[in-house]
Amino acid sequence: MRTVILACLLALGPAPLMAQSGAGATASGTYSEDGVTIPLSHGVALRKDDSEGILFDEAGIWVLLSDTEAGPSALAGGLFPPAYDMAKQGKLQGVLFVVKPGNRTDLSVSVLATRDRNQGSFRTLSLSKTPELWDKLVVGPTRISGTLFSGETHFSFDLPIAENPITADLHGAAAQASPQLAVLTANAHAWIAGDLAAVKATVTHRKQAEIDGYSAAERAQLAAQAGPDMKALLAAMPKLDRVVVRGDTASIRTPDGSAYDFTREDGVWKVD
Repeated sequence: MRTVILACLLALGPAPLMAQSGAGATASGTYSEDGVTIPLSHGVALRKDDSEGILFDEAGIWVLLSDTEAGPSALAGGLFPPAYDMAKQGKLQGVLFVVKPGNRTDLSVSVLATRDRNQGSFRTLSLSKTPELWDKLVVGPTRISGTLFSGETHFSFDLPIAENPITADLHGAAAQASPQLAVLTANAHAWIAGDLAAVKATVTHRKQAEIDGYSAAERAQLAAQAGPDMKALLAAMPKLDRVVVRGDTASIRTPDGSAYDFTREDGVWKVD
């Protein structure tokens, strides 16, 4: 029991994203496709190793080039980090891509454009060229730099690679006793009850805003659709035996291969 308590205490301790030492970040260029033009003047990079197994084939160094400054936390979390919501809120425009080890011929670029922020998803630009797509790409232990020209789109960057190390890896009884599993359980019960006020109490601010953006009819439909899934989740709860914490973010992978993300806001863990 003492081991379980200690592990849970470790999960509560904050640990910020850490940027590597060295010269500052530089980025320049322009995204220009399909009538959308975005000046790229800022950049940030974060290594995501995917020990959790939640990124599918998107493990690597995530790079965000944008028209305004963003920190490494904009890239933290799972497949859809806060950068997407920042773009939907009009806080930035830019391009987001993953540099994968050994792959220099293909690149999938998410275009975070203001024009598309009210759509269900942002457009993706797929680039491919052999034997080498990049005009320059240097990946070191602590920095990444690159230059790419593709039609009217071109950009260069030289960035320190931020790290987001695992701060707690909870298994078995420790995972079952974690605050992340507790809030996920409360979230599931709230959805089953159709109590959206209770649901909002268990989710992050950005998820609360998302719920508030739905019409009354859409909220009712959402609650009805969520009920069966949440009942299945509760039935699977005893099998959720691993919680991975990285500072103020965490994740739980379910037996069916899906995952739940969590963020600590004001000292309290919430479903994200």
